[in-house]
Amino acid sequence: MPFAILRKGASGKGLYAQSEEAPSFFVPEEVLFRHSLREGCELDEGLFFELKKEAELCLCRSQALRWLTLREYSSRELQTKLLSKGFSIQTSSETVLSLREENLLNDARYVSALAESRHRRGEGNLLIARRLSAAGVSDETIAENLPADDEALEIALSKALKKYRGKNPALVVSYLINKGFSTEKARRSAKAGSDGQTSGNP
Repeated sequence: MPFAILRKGASGKGLYAQSEEAPSFFVPEEVLFRHSLREGCELDEGLFFELKKEAELCLCRSQALRWLTLREYSSRELQTKLLSKGFSIQTSSETVLSLREENLLNDARYVSALAESRHRRGEGNLLIARRLSAAGVSDETIAENLPADDEALEIALSKALKKYRGKNPALVVSYLINKGFSTEKARRSAKAGSDGQTSGNP
């Protein structure tokens, strides 16, 4: 008597490996094709568990690629998300490593993408660097790929001057620091902005 048999399920492009001695699982088409298997094929125990590992890797990769088509991820961020979906540490680690080797997952690219998005919101690099560190990106990768935040500073300064117009200039400085700009840069920009407002008044 075979250890398991491949049978068609209710849905999905693939088959189910069904066994009375172990939990059944779905086998995607590409895994079946790789082993030249079709409905009704009998599996011994070794092949059953080999297919199970390959199927999980295939499903894990497919899930990761669906997320990566929407936005960039850091390696740690993607692995954490895969783990939350129920994939094992080994499977998620192998998937992340494979995607990195194919340059489909790239921490440097993630740094640039996150910085661009956050700069448009007026966030400075100190705050962005903290976000990147929390996502598992190394300090070296951050330092090498984080672009200048001059345009972000202009956006943040404009918002601060509107928000605190006619009030204590220290509030503008505090706002810029909270947005991730250095104290020196915040003070210099706040002074320039305040001087500009004063000179522009009739």
